[in-house]
Amino acid sequence: MHCFVGRSGTACAPLGLTYDGRIKTNGTRSVSQPDLWTSFASATLLGEQEPAQTAKREFQQALGAAWEPFLESIVKEQKMKVICLNGWGGRLWERLLPYVSEEAPDVLCLQEVVHSPASDNGWLTYRDGDHVLLQRANFFRDVCQVLPDHVATFCPAAQGVLWDRDMSIPSQWGLATFVHKSHPVIGQAQGFVHKEFSPSGFGDHPRSRNAHAVRVFDYVREMPVCITHMHGLRDLAGKMDTPERAAQARRLLDLARSISEPEDLSIICGDFNVEPGSETIGILADAGMTELVTSRGFTSTRSSYYQRSSRFADYMFINRSDAVQSFDVIADPEMSDHCPLVLHV
Repeated sequence: MHCFVGRSGTACAPLGLTYDGRIKTNGTRSVSQPDLWTSFASATLLGEQEPAQTAKREFQQALGAAWEPFLESIVKEQKMKVICLNGWGGRLWERLLPYVSEEAPDVLCLQEVVHSPASDNGWLTYRDGDHVLLQRANFFRDVCQVLPDHVATFCPAAQGVLWDRDMSIPSQWGLATFVHKSHPVIGQAQGFVHKEFSPSGFGDHPRSRNAHAVRVFDYVREMPVCITHMHGLRDLAGKMDTPERAAQARRLLDLARSISEPEDLSIICGDFNVEPGSETIGILADAGMTELVTSRGFTSTRSSYYQRSSRFADYMFINRSDAVQSFDVIADPEMSDHCPLVLHV
């Protein structure tokens, strides 16, 4: 008897087999049951160690009319998890890192990421006039360490300086994307949605902003999934519509489309720094994207650490709402002045 096993465990309930939860692996073999092994098709075979496609044909013949419901049960059980979060420069890293490690999403889209390879300090200080903030000096490295099974990409928007008392330390600031190694990255694009890379300082507001798009292959659905995220520009005057924000939204769409095909599942997310009903939201909606935060009744994406009246900044869109298994805005635990957006598809 064969048993298919994926990242979230066995999915053979229709055959009377037990579900034991996620199976820990060492390479391609189960830690607790070495006779379980994983093929390139993300399927594990118990017993005769036949190729996955051979076992698939045997299952299909044995189940007959029950084959399609069986496949649907696998998809529902092995949901792809995408988390989007503005990490606030790692200021609450002692809460954020355990959360990210425990959740171990298939794809993590992280904004406000600090990367200071010239420093071994745990913390550095950001200074912008009266605006002074502690920053986790190597926030990117910190997250990499708790997600060892993910392929990490850092996308800098600017290089400026942070401060170790009176000593200036060169530091990069931008986005990071973490993709679990079980999902091959078959396409990606990185680009700017506002201004260009700022190599000699963080620059004047509104500062340079970038976006990153990845196209990964989902073996459960046997199809590509595209995930694009950005950190939208911050205008000191507020979150109102501006020509720059409209241009930013169109560049974001162009970047997402540059790596995707029409039949792909496409997800766009990030800290957009706009209000519900903004022109940015309308541009994405006109492109066929469904916004999940306000359309599902959530009333805030900000934590209690954010003291201003505006309660929205972060959004997640999808081009096929029927693919959504669940979506949530996580208010507890708090790990930033933003809340994580968590999507299962």
